[in-house]
Amino acid sequence: MKNIITIILISVFWCVDYHTMAVTEQSLYQNFIYMFAHANVFHLLCNIFALYVLLRKTKFGRQVMLLSIGYCIAVMSSFIIPISIPVVGFSSVIFALMGLLLRWWKYMALILLQIALTMFFPNIAWLLHLVCFLLGLSINILVTVYYKRYYAHKKTITRRR
Repeated sequence: MKNIITIILISVFWCVDYHTMAVTEQSLYQNFIYMFAHANVFHLLCNIFALYVLLRKTKFGRQVMLLSIGYCIAVMSSFIIPISIPVVGFSSVIFALMGLLLRWWKYMALILLQIALTMFFPNIAWLLHLVCFLLGLSINILVTVYYKRYYAHKKTITRRR
């Protein structure tokens, strides 16, 4: 299976007692491992399916790069926002990947609608999802603008020769 790395990354650290790995106010190391714990099997399967949908057509090296950037965004986000409930799950990385991979702006409304709908559920960290998505989107925009300027500059140099 092509996306075996994504399934392994999520399921290897899954534990039934997720409170030991959840991000709380007084923990520091838990900010680095909370995304590998899940509340139940349904939560785990939803995250695996979302990762499969997002990364199914990308190559292995790009998958590792995107997952690393998404992980760093999720860790930074857990330090940025105030956490009032225990937070677990890989969805923060998934929302960061949604921001990183967003190419068609018409889908942005659907993603923001999904984040807005999670605001009505009491045990979902919608603010963490929103911050991860916006950080991923800002990195996406910065990289896109940089490459457009780089390639535009490169084309003008090649035309002069």
